[in-house]
Amino acid sequence: MPCHLSAVPAFVKLFEQDGGILRQWPGIGIILSSFPPFPAALDRPRMGRCLVGSGEGAKARVYEYDVFISYQRAGQDISAWVKNHFRPRLAEVLDNNFYRDVRIFCDDQVRTGASWAGEVRTALLRTRVLVPVCSPKYFRDEWCLAEWHSMAEREALTARTRPLIYPVIFCDSRNFPEWAHERRLRDLQQWNLPFEHFQTAPAYLDFHQQIKQIAAELEELIERAPDWRADWPVRTPAPEPPKRAQKPRF
Repeated sequence: MPCHLSAVPAFVKLFEQDGGILRQWPGIGIILSSFPPFPAALDRPRMGRCLVGSGEGAKARVYEYDVFISYQRAGQDISAWVKNHFRPRLAEVLDNNFYRDVRIFCDDQVRTGASWAGEVRTALLRTRVLVPVCSPKYFRDEWCLAEWHSMAEREALTARTRPLIYPVIFCDSRNFPEWAHERRLRDLQQWNLPFEHFQTAPAYLDFHQQIKQIAAELEELIERAPDWRADWPVRTPAPEPPKRAQKPRF
C-alpha cells in the first residue's frame, strides 16, 4: 500500500481524492490511495416525516405540535376537565406509545407577556391534528369556530380521506350544528367530571381505557398528516373595535 508523508497545517481534515482518502493529522499527511472511497450518503432509519421541536435550523420550522386541543375557554368545567384529566392522560398515553416525544398544545402554554392571539395562531399553523372538545357553546365561540374551520380548510386543500379533526363530546351533542354531526364524534360525556378527585374514582379506569383508544386512533392520524406548508389557512376572529374614549369632564 503506497504512502506519502508530508508536513501539513495543524488541523484534521478528511476528504476523497482520486478514489483514495487523504487523512491529515497535525503535522503529518498520509495518502492511502488504495483505500475505497466513502459513500456519498449513509442510510439512516426513517423516524417520521418532520422533526418536532428539534431546533435544527430550517427543518425545525415545520410542525411543532402533534395535537392542538380546542375548547371553549370561558367554560370553567370544560377548562378544568381539559387541564386536570383529558390533556395529561392523552399526553402520557401518546408519549408512551410513540417513538419520539409528543407535543400537545393547550392555550395555557402561551408565554407570559406574549400575544395570546398570535401564539394560538402560530400553534394552530404548526399542528398536525385538531382535537375539539365539543359542547353547545363551543359552536357559538368565535375562536373555537375559527380553529375548527382552519383545519377543515386544510383538509379540503389536501383532499385527504383521513381527517385532521378528531372531535370529542364533553356534553349535550343534541345542540351541535348539523355539519358537526357529519363527523365521527367520540362521546366522553360519561367521564366529564372536572374535579381533581375524579382520579381516585373507579370510573377513572374506564376513562383511561377511552383515552387509550383515542390515542391509538390519533397516532395513525398524526403519522399520516400531510407535509407541512407555510400557507396553511389559519382563521382568527376579527378584532373588536377599540372602545370610544370618554371625554374628560371639567
